This record gives sequence, C-alpha cells and structure tokens, in this order.
Amino acid sequence: MAAALCPALKRVSLKHMNNLMEWKVPEAAAGGMEVAFPCLEELEFNRCPKLKRIPTMRHFSSKLVRLTIRDCDALSHISGGVQALFPLLEELYIERCRELKSIPSMSHLSSKLLRLTIRHCDALSDMSGEFQASMTSFKYLTIEYCSNLASIPSLQNCTALKVLSISKCSKVVPIILELHSLRSVSIRSCEEACVRIRWPLSCANLEDLKIEHCRELIFDDDLHGGELLPSSCLQSLVIMRCEYLKSVPDGLERRLHSLVRLDISGCPNLSHIPEEFFRGLNQLEVLHIGGFSEELEAFPGMNSIHHLSGSLKELKIIGWKKLKCLPNQLQHLISLTKLKIYGFNGEEFAEALPHWLANLSSLQELTISECQNLKYLPSSTAMQRLSKLTLLNIRSCPHLDRNCLKGSGSERSTISHIPSSNIGVERNSSKNK
Repeated sequence: MAAALCPALKRVSLKHMNNLMEWKVPEAAAGGMEVAFPCLEELEFNRCPKLKRIPTMRHFSSKLVRLTIRDCDALSHISGGVQALFPLLEELYIERCRELKSIPSMSHLSSKLLRLTIRHCDALSDMSGEFQASMTSFKYLTIEYCSNLASIPSLQNCTALKVLSISKCSKVVPIILELHSLRSVSIRSCEEACVRIRWPLSCANLEDLKIEHCRELIFDDDLHGGELLPSSCLQSLVIMRCEYLKSVPDGLERRLHSLVRLDISGCPNLSHIPEEFFRGLNQLEVLHIGGFSEELEAFPGMNSIHHLSGSLKELKIIGWKKLKCLPNQLQHLISLTKLKIYGFNGEEFAEALPHWLANLSSLQELTISECQNLKYLPSSTAMQRLSKLTLLNIRSCPHLDRNCLKGSGSERSTISHIPSSNIGVERNSSKNK
C-alpha cells in the first residue's frame, strides 16, 4: 500500500486561490491509499471563486474536527462519499457558496457535531436527511440568508441543542420548537414561516426567544390546562411583524414570571391581549408594544399595566391611526426612566400630550416621533415636575417640531429647563437657552 500524503499534517487552508477549479488527490496516491491525510484535523477552503469540486471526502482523515467552506461561488455540491461523514467532526461552516445546491445529508453528520453554520447559500433548496438521536453534543445551529431553502430537518432528536438562529430564509415554511435544551432562539425574516412553539413543557429552559417578520406564531400547548409548572426561565421575548398573529394567548403570562424584556409590536392583525396579561410580570424592565390592528380604537391589555409600576424602566409605545390619545394607564409607571412615543399619526390624535405625564417622576429621557397631529407638550407646570428629565427628542412631528424650535416657538419656554434637546432639524444636544 502506498504511503499516506503528509502523514503528520493537521491543518490545511486554501485561501485566495482565484483560479483554482479543482483539487485532486495525486494519481500515485489514489491507487493504494484509503486516506490521503491521515492526521488532518482542520480543513478550510476560503475565497476560491472558481472551485467547482473538492476531493471526495473519503480521502481525508477521519480525525477531522473542523471543516470550513467559504466564498466558493462556483461550488455546486459537497459529496459525502461515506455513510458517516467525519466521525469526529465538531464544527461545519458553509458560507457564501451561492451556487451550492446540495450538502451532505444530515444523517451522515458526525455524532460529535457541536456547531453547524450555513449562510448565504442562495441556491440551496433542501437539507436532506434527519438529525440523528446520537448527536448528543449538537448545541449550535445557524441557518441564514438561504433564500430558496424550503424546509429544515426536524429538530426533535437534537436533545442538546442550545442556540438556534434562522434568518433571511424567506421560503422556509414550518418551524417547530419543542426542545427542553434550548436556551436561545432567533427566527427572523422568514416571511412564509409558521412558527409553532410547544411550550412551556418542551422549552422549559428557554431564556431568549425572538420571532421577527414571520407569517404566524402559534403556541401549541394548553396554557391553562395541566399542572401549574414553575416559572419558566424566559428573560427576553420579542414578537415583531408577525403578519397573521391575531392574539396573545390567554394564560401565556403565567409562564413569564422571569421576563425582563418584552417586545410585541408591528403585528397588523393583532387585536387581543388578555386584560390580566401584565399581572405577575414583576421583573419586567423593558417593554416595546403597539403597532396593532388598525381597527382597534384603544390599546388592548392596558388595564393591568399598573402592575409594572415598580419594575418598568423603558417603554416604547407604538400607535396607529385610529387612536385618539395615549393610554391613560401609563401614568402609573412611576419607575420609567425612558419613554418613547412613536407613530400616533392619526388625524384625530390629541393636539397636546396629557398633563398626567408629569406623574412619571423618574423620567430621564423622552422621545416623541412621527406624531403628525401633535402640537403641544403638557403645560409648563407639568413639565417642570419632571425634575429628572435631561434629554428630549422630537422627530418627524411637524407641528410640535415647529413649536419647540428656538425663536418664536410657543413651546420653547416649556422645555427651557431641560439640559439637552434634539428638536426636528436642530438635531443637537446642547443646553437650551
């Protein structure tokens, strides 16, 4: 049998080889050699734009722990060649291979796999096979910018998976989350995806959940039924731009006692938030909410927001055209340090902000943006009561911008005590004189 090539070689990196089209194992070695590089642990192809094929994987060491393929635009497929692809492989990165149509079956991946990352593979339409139950070390899965990918394999066997990120995969349809092990989930800009969460029973350890710009979000579990479970570990929940989300399910709040950040916004068909939703969210510090159904004439769920009076530090509230005023329940949020009022742009919205704004005694920053009809701040007396207010931002509010500008602005004296301001075209942070 012929001697192996480079028997001690552990790392091979082919970079910036602009004219490389194929890498072949030498003929002399191929005849009697099972493995060309028996000790190889890391293999990288990077910025080889004309590379059309790479050697059959059986020529490489079974000791390989990291395989990286980046910026190889002409590469159309990666062949496995063996039933178990690299039995010790821990990390597989496939990025910016825009003509790549097929990758090794998930069934062929190493049981030792720790991390799988696939990014910017526009031609990839399918990930064949299933993740195996033997993959007990698999913790990180990232799939991004694969615009033709229609589905991903079931994750039900990935019992160690901790971090899942799927973004900019516009054709992916079903995504089911049902894992005890998950700590962080981000699913973004998957416009056709229906995300199903079998939770909290199956995602009891989840700390960070972000669902953004997806078609629909469904909570499969009966949130009322069954035995009352301990509070979940969830600290951050972001639900943004889910087009077909119509309601926040009753009973969800019973699972959110550890929540620190909550964002439910930009869901144009959402019309229902349970009236007791904010009860028990005693740890909540940051809340972004609004941008709901244009048919609503009042904010849903506000009757329980006073339960956040001792914890909430930052609030961004987003309006829509039918709203005539801010929810008056906000006046109870005496721990607020930052308030952003955004998008109350209806013609019937009040011309002046309410005097109860002065009750927000901890307020340090106030931002008012895209409120087309708003002309006036609360009275000078009310604004003076906001003794901790140090920064005022007013943007894209044409009437209020004009009234707060230096010179003849009628509201100028109302804000003269605030150390820093950013008013319309002024866009500065200087002492008001």
